[in-house]
Amino acid sequence: MNIECRAACPSFTLRGSLSYNLCVTTSLFDLYKIGVGPSSSHTMGPMLASCRFARELASRGLLARVQVDLFGSLALTGLGHATDRAVLLGLAGNEPATIDPALIESTVAAIRAVQRLALAGVGSEHPHRR
Repeated sequence: MNIECRAACPSFTLRGSLSYNLCVTTSLFDLYKIGVGPSSSHTMGPMLASCRFARELASRGLLARVQVDLFGSLALTGLGHATDRAVLLGLAGNEPATIDPALIESTVAAIRAVQRLALAGVGSEHPHRR
């Protein structure tokens, strides 16, 4: 679904040749994503990236052990924005759009309790895996 401007859109010309239309057509799906919080940029992206990474390792038969190092804003605000939890959940094979939010806390607690996880969910007997 797209939101369209039905009225005349304002525009302006810059330096005599470049004309800009100020109407923006944006899908509601671009604005609102299903995911876990509190900061979607620090949880959804890292969870999806770590999940895809673990699945790629699994598809190549390379699952063994990984170490995660965060950089930039993910490193500076990671704990406060739950990036650490998102990466753990992603490495365990969970995606933001499909994980049951009610199971996040217990899944992370279980991973931290044993300090191990089944990368991409391979070999996991964890009760919270779908």
